[in-house]
This record gives sequence, C-alpha cells and structure tokens, in this order.
Amino acid sequence: MNIIFFDIDGTIDDEHGRVPESAVFAVRRAAERGAVCAINSGRPFSHIVPQVRDIGFSAFVCSIGQHIVLDGKCVQRLRPTAEQAKRVAALARECRLDAYYESEEGLCLDVCHPIGDGMLRQLAEFEERGLSVLRSFPEEGYRFDKFCVWSKEDSSPQAFFSAVDGLFYPIHRGGGMTEMVLCGCSKASGMAILKRELAALRGIDESAVVTFAIGDSPNDETMLRAADHPIVMGGSDPKVAALAEFVTDTLWNDGLYKALDHYGLI
Repeated sequence: MNIIFFDIDGTIDDEHGRVPESAVFAVRRAAERGAVCAINSGRPFSHIVPQVRDIGFSAFVCSIGQHIVLDGKCVQRLRPTAEQAKRVAALARECRLDAYYESEEGLCLDVCHPIGDGMLRQLAEFEERGLSVLRSFPEEGYRFDKFCVWSKEDSSPQAFFSAVDGLFYPIHRGGGMTEMVLCGCSKASGMAILKRELAALRGIDESAVVTFAIGDSPNDETMLRAADHPIVMGGSDPKVAALAEFVTDTLWNDGLYKALDHYGLI
C-alpha cells in the first residue's frame, strides 16, 4: 500500500490559493490507482480551504501532527490546556511578540504592533468563511491547537522560547516568524500514527506500507526525513532540497504531476 503525504503551501497551491489543474488530476489519479492521499500541513483541519480539501484526500495530518483525521473520523487531537494557553499568551505579550493562535473554531490574533495588510486580508477571508476571528486573547477558557509568533526590533524572542521550552518547540520560518508546536508532535509523528492506523485498518503489516512525501519548506523537514521516498518541489530552499530523493519541477510547471508520474503513481 502506498501513502502519499502532501504539504499544501507551495506544493498544492500558491500564495494566492490557486491550484494547478495538473495537480488536481495527479492527486485524483493516484487515489484512483489505490494510493492513500494525505494532507500533511501546519494548518488546522478547518483552515484547509474546500478547493484543496475536496480534491481527493482521505486523510489529514494537521497542526504539525497534533490533529489527525482519517476517512472523516478524528484519530488524534492534542492541544494545550486552557491554563497553559493563558500562560503562553501572557508570556508572548511580556516579550512583545505578535501572536497568531490557531484552532478548529477559528483564530485569535493578539498583537503588540500594527497589523499588516496581508494579515488583514487573511482575517477578512476567515470571517467570510464563517470562522471565528478574535482580535485579542480571551481572559478565561480559551484553547488553541498551535500558534505562530512574529518578532520585531523591540521583541525578546529568546526569552519567550526559553519560557515555553518543554511544552512547545519552535520552527523558524524566516522573516521573524516562528511556528510553535507541542513537544512530541511533528509532521513525522503524524505520518507514523497514520501509517499504523491504515495498516491496522487494511489488515496488513506496517512494513508493507510505502510512504512518499512532497514538500518545499523548513517545516516539511521531519516529514521528508521520515518518508521512504522524499520529494521536494522545484525552487525550494536548498537545505530542504538536499533532503530529497527526487527534486521535481515548480508548482506551475506541473511539479506535482511530474513527481507522481516519476514514481509511477499515476
């Protein structure tokens, strides 16, 4: 049995949310031929837009391995307690970090600095989709799955990372942005759980499951290292490309289609 794990941003869609027709065809064709097509993303499940979710994926590893959905059923969902969430938000404010808290219900933006146009557009898009958008962290009871922080000149990021060490670990994304994930969770841990669940469901040994992973960014590194066949999109960071067994073309040069075709999956 083959499982193909797909990142979203830069792998399936571009910065404007557009998905090449060749990518849609490739995923659907791979599924028709018996592969399990699985999203493996930093996004919470509800944040994955319908035009991506409905392409033909039957499994989802979301929030960097914290939330796993298979055939519409929740296999795992891990998140901090309300008290832990409240402590994290207080620490982010003390360290003057802008924070973006993500949950299945929506998102919460808690910032110390002016909000940029890009973020304002994203907030408007969430509101249009009917998801909850909060502009400050609630006083009590609020829980999130994972979050991102942005560092500015007057921020103290290292103090924050030290304070939450042991609960969350950082993935530095560049441009002052850092993705924070529950310790023990990763795209690789999500792969392992889904592989085990699918093997049990199909009544086969895990050794009979072959994994492919396609990504393009630093938060895909654990996924690529864990895959039997790691594939990186063309134009990706050289450090990420160095992990690849095969480097395909760019997204809009039919990179996803070419990758699956290279391995005979379509």
